[in-house]
Amino acid sequence: MATLEERVAALEQTIASLQDPGLIKDIADLSHNQLLLLGMGLTARTDINKSKVILSHLEQDVNELKRSLDRVEEHTGNIEQCLSSLESRVKNFEQNMNNRFNTFEQRMNARFEAQEQRMNARFETQDKVFTARDKKLDQMLLLLTALAPKSEREE
Repeated sequence: MATLEERVAALEQTIASLQDPGLIKDIADLSHNQLLLLGMGLTARTDINKSKVILSHLEQDVNELKRSLDRVEEHTGNIEQCLSSLESRVKNFEQNMNNRFNTFEQRMNARFEAQEQRMNARFETQDKVFTARDKKLDQMLLLLTALAPKSEREE
């Protein structure tokens, strides 16, 4: 083991080397840099925590947006169903109206044809009556001509 004098000498030498101004400055710089890094780490931690809060809010907003889009999609599906149903009802209505108009047109054509046939029959009857009367008038004219004196016939 070392003697007391040797130990004291080693201690004095260590104290002397620790009192070197360059070493003291280096230790102070290290301490200062360590404090700066510690401050930067704390600042980074608070920034990270703030970022986590912001991300949490963004996630909530995105989820709300997704729910809103799902509702919009559901409403769009309902609207498409309503439009499809309406389109089918309009087609049925159109077919129904076409059938009704066709039936109406057929009935009106039948009525007009029947009316035309009745009118033609009346005209034919009247033509026969007029033809018969023409013949009678012709006969009367011949009789009157034959009965009239010759002098009146020449005038």
